[in-house]
Amino acid sequence: MKSIGFMIKHPHFITHAKALVNSIRMFGGILANYAIFILVPPEFDTNINIPSANIMEFSLSKELTQYPFVDKIAAAQKLEQHLQGDGFIWMDADSLVLQSPENLILNSDKKIGFKPVDKKNIGISFNQELDDFWHEIYNYFELTPSFIKYRTSVSEEKIYPYINAGLITIPNPEQVFTKTMQAIVDLAQKESIKGKIQSSVPHRIFFHQAVLTVAILKTFTPQERVHLPNNINYPLHFHNELNHDLDSIQTLRYDTFFNDSPTIPSLIQSKLDVPPEQLKMIWAYQ
Repeated sequence: MKSIGFMIKHPHFITHAKALVNSIRMFGGILANYAIFILVPPEFDTNINIPSANIMEFSLSKELTQYPFVDKIAAAQKLEQHLQGDGFIWMDADSLVLQSPENLILNSDKKIGFKPVDKKNIGISFNQELDDFWHEIYNYFELTPSFIKYRTSVSEEKIYPYINAGLITIPNPEQVFTKTMQAIVDLAQKESIKGKIQSSVPHRIFFHQAVLTVAILKTFTPQERVHLPNNINYPLHFHNELNHDLDSIQTLRYDTFFNDSPTIPSLIQSKLDVPPEQLKMIWAYQ
């Protein structure tokens, strides 16, 4: 496993891509010399001048563009196919590496590492029944619902399995993104799923993440999966709720932190090669 990939949908995020690539090259330690792939959609017509990264185009059918973040799965699938079975680390573009992320290198008996979601959102509390939306996804994969208990990383709620797609380390992909993408295509045609994602904005936004969760449960045994520690993919936008020591953080995701925060911690500022105000997020979907 010697590759890292992420997607940018809109030219606004070129600065985010530059900040992420620089943080990997400067502070990534064991990852510093990994090949970096930036996935872009066909309509992306702006030059990305990042010499140490490879630019790769992916495609997504017009019918699926109505679902936010499904393009991230399509992009990960493209990289998965390009690497022909070799493993990789998949990240969100609004990520930074602060120090060598040793925890992303898994033991040889582990095939995938991820974190549960930050907060429950469309997940289901462990003391409740799964709803029809989740049952439909489990049924598609011919999988009995998992009764493994996950704990959300910020709100510490006990939920049924629901993973955070913002960072996944996957030494042995086993075509899990390809399986997820095909499931999204098929499930989006089912009336019960269409009804839910058309009537519920959260379900439309996180449809991709729910399907990826069950695809991972189907593809990898519990012994092959590992939950990454809190110093990986640390949600900086929830720092006021967590207040963890930033000196221990290996990688983070900032989301809207730079939109909202008037004060940038000095440690974060020291890792940036771009002005923080250029890392504000925009909504680039329909």
